[in-house]
Amino acid sequence: MSAKSLGWTEKYRPKSLDDVVGNRNAIRRMKLWAKGWIEGLPLKRAGAENRESKGAKGKDDEIMKKKALILAGPPGVGKTTSALALANELGWSVIEMNASDKRSRDIVREIVLNGALSEGFREDGSFTLSRDGERKLIILDEADNLSGREDRGGVQAIAEAIRKGSQPMILIVNDLYELQRRSSVFKGRNSPVSVVKFKRPEPEEIEKALLRIVESEALDIDRKLVSEIAYRSKGDVRGAINDLQSFAYSGLGVESVLASGLRDRELDIKEGLKAAAFSGNMKDARSALMNIGERPENLMAWIDEVLPRIAGSETGLAEGYAHLSDADILLSKVYRRGQYGLWSYATEEMAATLMQAGNRDAFPSGFFPIWIREMGRSKGIRAVRKSLSKKMAVHMHTTTERALHEILPYFRILFNRDERFMYGMIYRMRLEEKEVEYLTGDSAKAKYAIKEAMKGKKPQEESAKQKGLFDF
Repeated sequence: MSAKSLGWTEKYRPKSLDDVVGNRNAIRRMKLWAKGWIEGLPLKRAGAENRESKGAKGKDDEIMKKKALILAGPPGVGKTTSALALANELGWSVIEMNASDKRSRDIVREIVLNGALSEGFREDGSFTLSRDGERKLIILDEADNLSGREDRGGVQAIAEAIRKGSQPMILIVNDLYELQRRSSVFKGRNSPVSVVKFKRPEPEEIEKALLRIVESEALDIDRKLVSEIAYRSKGDVRGAINDLQSFAYSGLGVESVLASGLRDRELDIKEGLKAAAFSGNMKDARSALMNIGERPENLMAWIDEVLPRIAGSETGLAEGYAHLSDADILLSKVYRRGQYGLWSYATEEMAATLMQAGNRDAFPSGFFPIWIREMGRSKGIRAVRKSLSKKMAVHMHTTTERALHEILPYFRILFNRDERFMYGMIYRMRLEEKEVEYLTGDSAKAKYAIKEAMKGKKPQEESAKQKGLFDF
């Protein structure tokens, strides 16, 4: 395979934890956890082992006794890479499941629980014994996409594998809360699981990693270009490496990077869609979409925008939209009913949509979903509505969601009809100018109202009805 066709994210995937970009504290805690397994601490059940510890040293001791880790953080920051590097560094064999696999109770029990309870084999075929300290690492990627109502038993089986298993397990998530709300085994003081949080690496750390690749590939490339790619990656290591590979063989210079604006993932998405469209088989197409790391509803918008331009025929266009429609139906069940097991099927339908493409030359170099563009234009308004709802929720002792959808419309009516109510709410909720402007629809009126309210000209007497809204 040529250097151009080989993906650098795989070629330069770290083989040890010390090679991982950034997140030094997370790496340190992973090493402590692994040391605990080497010493057999998570399998001990003495009462003294479960006493609560305090301070940094106590936290270090505690993680060495945990049976599983949750690696939490945004996409592209090295969570999966770190888990695989840990196994490689220690010579542990790996059992890996991801969101594209079916993860119902029976399948999880067959693969994960049996793997956690049973012995195994090394790569050379020799038998491993857990009592001799031999380990195999079980990695459950995208664990926050564990199936919901349809295959809820999958979550229970994971929890069972952690409690009963005699092998180390790592769960990888983007949304920690989404996983923890499904089972109490993933949270709490007595949980057998410890959370290790990953954050986006600094540009300087990413730049060092990119320069090592430049040296290894013997590239004649401007150092400024590497710096710009690292800075504009916004902490996405995987995306930065993809960008470097793209620019390295494009013949473009640093001016092209500057002209491209902040990364905002457009390059990753377009390249991922193109790879999926011309992959040649469903498995590779689905993998290409999953590697993009974009939310499915956003991917649908991108696919909807590009499909008419790449469809090889009218029949292909019709079949493509049929698949996209099925993906939309599946995603609606994911979000409305919590059937997260359908997420991977929706990705398959989107992959099938792209595979209706004609020739590679038809793929446009410049396009952007209209729906996402319109959402971007309304981003400021949505942010104001959100901040208003949070303030209202505090004063009304309710949830932000209820304040936003059920109360805010009526609050806005009262705000404009009753001047005393308006001044009172500005004063008591410390509303900002942009929030008052949203409620009144008038910039000049918002400035005047805030000025008057902050003078203390709130109503001397509030009706019992108005007080009842906020003083219970």
